[in-house]
Parts: sequence; structure tokens; C-alpha cells
Amino acid sequence: MPSGPDPTSQTIEKGRQETMSQSNFTLVREDRGDALYLIDLPHLMAGFNPFLAAWLLVTPRATYLVDPGPPVTVPHLLDALEGLGIEHLDYILLTHIHLDHAGATARVLDRYPRARVFAHPRGRHHLVAPAALWQASQDVMGRLAAYYGPPPPVPPERLADEAPGVEVIETPGHAAHHLCFLRGKILFVGEAAGVYQPVEGFYLRPATPRRFFPGPALASLDRLLELDLDGILLCHGHYGPNPRARETLDRHRAQLRLWAEVAADCLTRAEDEKAWYDTARSILLERDPLLACFPLLPPDVRRREQYFLDNSLEGFRDYLLHPSEAGSGSAPDARPGDPDAPP
Repeated sequence: MPSGPDPTSQTIEKGRQETMSQSNFTLVREDRGDALYLIDLPHLMAGFNPFLAAWLLVTPRATYLVDPGPPVTVPHLLDALEGLGIEHLDYILLTHIHLDHAGATARVLDRYPRARVFAHPRGRHHLVAPAALWQASQDVMGRLAAYYGPPPPVPPERLADEAPGVEVIETPGHAAHHLCFLRGKILFVGEAAGVYQPVEGFYLRPATPRRFFPGPALASLDRLLELDLDGILLCHGHYGPNPRARETLDRHRAQLRLWAEVAADCLTRAEDEKAWYDTARSILLERDPLLACFPLLPPDVRRREQYFLDNSLEGFRDYLLHPSEAGSGSAPDARPGDPDAPP
């Protein structure tokens, strides 16, 4: 099982140097009174910049913050909000409650006392009582979870039952409780459409950690592909704006099918677990066209991506070893301690 990148003093110092020259927020789009900003959440780890973003949407009627990130990047997030002059926040929208996307939620609520939090009902219990979420994060993310830090609890009275002004789309796959949010021509996809790396060419990696189920993930992509995608801007948590909406969703769907095929084939002939990871990774780097840019990534980024390639492969391996848990194709109940487990 992948253990996570090692945030040693050397990688942290190199990460600090990477972040020094980066601006913290960017105006991405203005349309009909709405303003969309990307807020970079820099990591003090080499190869992790850029890697993770929060999104701010300012509209005439409400201000939304989408996926505030992990606890460790809260100072960067609040500095950006202050720099943008945000004195009032209406809603924090969570595509899912995983630590890297939602761990900072309670800290943001401390700064904005009128803000409310909208998340899938299956995730709300774990926002209020995050002990199981924290344990599952450590189990899945290893040392990276320790770097991100434990999530403080969200007061239950700050949870919202609706998100006025946006369309909520259920997209189980990366997590059973995953949501996407649509407003006009802006679609916040979290990790439903994989991990997008803004490099020359086109790099897209599945985000399929353990407790992944291909059936619901593919159905979610079909649901998104049914939308009117002309002019749609995909807003990835990892990382940034992507105007190639239909192409990305179509190609990611084919990518998941390829990964499932390769993972199953390797399981029948690999001698042991390590050989399975090594063989599957090697085949996918050769056959997956959306990974073709992998050799062009900077060395630190390649090391990061190799870890996450294995982390995503782990989701397919877990599914293949426990296929009966997929049920009839809907999002399954999770194992005890998993953040998708119902309260």
C-alpha cells in the first residue's frame, strides 16, 4: 500500500522556495455579475505546487467558497480572502469531505460566522464528529495526512440543507458522497473528472483511492456528459480551470475503463502485491494516452505523481479483491472507519 510522500525538512524547504514566487489568487472568469477566483493552496513540500486549489465564486446574491482545503493551508486561504476584500461568506460548498478538500472548513467558519456549509448528507456526520474521518485519512494518505493535520469539528448548526443559486449533482465514484456544483457555465467537479495537471499537452490521472467502485464512477461521468457542456468551464480541485469539458469527461471515462482492464489482467499474473503495482503502473504509463506527458513533468512532480498513481491503482485492486461489496452498482456502504460510512 502506498505510504504517502515524506514531508522531510529537505522537501519542505524546497516547497517553501516553490511557493515564494506564486500569487495566491487569480481571477479566472467574469460573467453576468459573477466573478470566479482560483485560490492556490501552496504546500511546503517539493513537487506539490501547484497541486490543490479552493474556488471562490462571488455573485450578486451570494458568495460561495468551494472546497476550502486542508487545515495546514488555512493561513494562505484566509490571506487570499482578505486580499480579495471578502468580509462576508454565505456558503462553503464541499464536493466531498476528504481531508485535502474539507479539513479547513471549521477554521473558515471561525472567520466567517454567518457562513453555512453544504455537503452530501452521507458526509455531514463526519464533519461534526471527524474522528473516523481523521483515522481513515491517516490509513489512506499516510504521512501526507499528518502534514495536512486533523480536521476540527464543524458545529452542527452551521450545516445547510440546501445550496441556493447552484445546481447540485450527485457524482459518487471518487467518494460515495461526492457532489458537483453547477452555476451557469461553471462546473465545480472536485475529483469526479480525475486530477488535471496544467502542463503542456494534456495530463489527467484517475483519483481512485481505496473504496473506489467503477460502476458508480462511470455512471457519474455519464450524468455529467448529459449536461449542455458548450462553453462549460471545469473547475478541478487538482488543479485549476479546464475549458475542455466534454473532451475531458469523455476521455476520463475511457481512461477508467482502461485502468480497470489493466488492473484485472495484472491481478491474474503478478506474483505478489509489489509486482502487481510495478506491472500495472508500467503498462499504464505506456498505454494510457492521458499519462503521455508523465516523462515531461519536473522530477519532483513525477515523484509525487508516482505515489498517487499507486494510490489510485490501490482503489482498483481493492475493488477487484472485494467485488461483492459493489452491490448492484450504487454507492456501497463503507467499511467501519471509512469516511463514507453512514452515521
